[in-house]
Amino acid sequence: MYKHFDSFDSDYSNNSVRYLCTPSEFTKNNFLYVQECGELYTKAEKSTKRKGLNSYLIACVLEGSGTLSYEGKKHSLSKNDIFFIDCMKYHLYGTNSKHPWSVAWVHFNGGTAKAYYDTFRESNENIVHFENSFELYRIINEINKTARKKSADSELIHNEQLCRLLTFIITESGQKKQHSLDDIVSYINARFTEKITLDDISAKFYISKYHLSRSLKNYLGVNFSEYITGKRIDYAKQLLRFSDNSIEDIAYMTGTGTPSHFIYAFKKIEGITPLSYRNKWTG
Repeated sequence: MYKHFDSFDSDYSNNSVRYLCTPSEFTKNNFLYVQECGELYTKAEKSTKRKGLNSYLIACVLEGSGTLSYEGKKHSLSKNDIFFIDCMKYHLYGTNSKHPWSVAWVHFNGGTAKAYYDTFRESNENIVHFENSFELYRIINEINKTARKKSADSELIHNEQLCRLLTFIITESGQKKQHSLDDIVSYINARFTEKITLDDISAKFYISKYHLSRSLKNYLGVNFSEYITGKRIDYAKQLLRFSDNSIEDIAYMTGTGTPSHFIYAFKKIEGITPLSYRNKWTG
């Protein structure tokens, strides 16, 4: 059973559309199925807050901007961002009146829905940015058309379309993460003297902290902490040999922290204190 709603309040444009779907028991037990889908074109500040909803949500920002609060984090959203969440968990998403958004979305569930979601989360935060979301929007638009033009095969077609949508998101976001490792290392190299954490980087590049840590270790040969420390010690050695900066200044310039912590970290790696290193190399 499919029900079409095209009546919205004045905060939405006339282009907005929503389809509510009630699949058969056979479909619920055997396929992925659509619960709700559509497109919203907002004209004012709007938000949605839920918890305990047995559904998964994929939403694509077509225009404008907004935010998503999920799992204790607040994410900014803009054009070509998608978010994929488990609606059993508390979530709050919405837009503001300054840059009201247009969003295409689908609520779905089914026997393999959790497996798709877990596979996605192995490599991603809940948000992925696409340079061009045309293909993703095209599939969601197909899902909307199937909901609008109900037929005997609608539920089977929806299963195929959802599989294609999920496969596209998982594979495309995975390729994007592989290509971004060089960018991530460049980002770290430019900021290793600052206070930088895996949480900061995972939020910046929309990658789960676990996957980021594992990928960096495979890529660099050492874990994140060891890499940062190594970069700081290399920079400290350069300053010790080729500058007149004091030990205290070098400690702060390299981002190592207090002089005592710097001396401890340097000696742990080099086997001698920073001052001894300077004296040995400068004579």
